[in-house]
Amino acid sequence: TNNAIRESFALGVISSATIMANMPNFEEACKIVHRHGWHDRIGVHLNLSEGRPLTTPILSIPSLCDENGNFRFLMKRYSIFSLPTISKALYFEMKAQIERVIKAGISPTHLDSHNHDHTIWAVATQLIALAKEFNILAVRLSANITPQPSRLKRIYKMFFNNRLHHHRLVKTSYFGTTKDLENNFDRLDGCVEVE
Repeated sequence: TNNAIRESFALGVISSATIMANMPNFEEACKIVHRHGWHDRIGVHLNLSEGRPLTTPILSIPSLCDENGNFRFLMKRYSIFSLPTISKALYFEMKAQIERVIKAGISPTHLDSHNHDHTIWAVATQLIALAKEFNILAVRLSANITPQPSRLKRIYKMFFNNRLHHHRLVKTSYFGTTKDLENNFDRLDGCVEVE
């Protein structure tokens, strides 16, 4: 993945990327960023669902970590609220991931997440607070050019994206896949983030 991102930057195929602070090749990714001077193009890809957490309080929450200390994110996709212990654990884990990126000499430009977990309302509450705390100016939208299977899902995504707009954390107009971009190219007017 690190090599693919490096090559994509070199070819001009991408203009930004995010880094996962809790994964094994984090240090290698940081070296690539420093070697090529991409400090103003890197965000944090917050990870709550793969690998091992950076903090210990989260380890004692069965819905977030398994008995071996690995993530197993079982939070429901549309959770509006979470227990205070879960909220606190999520906050400190995401904070630790952001801080690790900053300590590596990278000032994050934006935030997104593995498996789009940041689009869960209860997770976003902590994420928005952290974006403000670290003066990070952008958070990835929930996909808004992807066909949605239900009206409820469309409404949820609209409310989520409006929430980011309200907090002035949106820097793009649209987010979706390359296929979404192809299918909607003629009607899109504004900056598009493609996954």
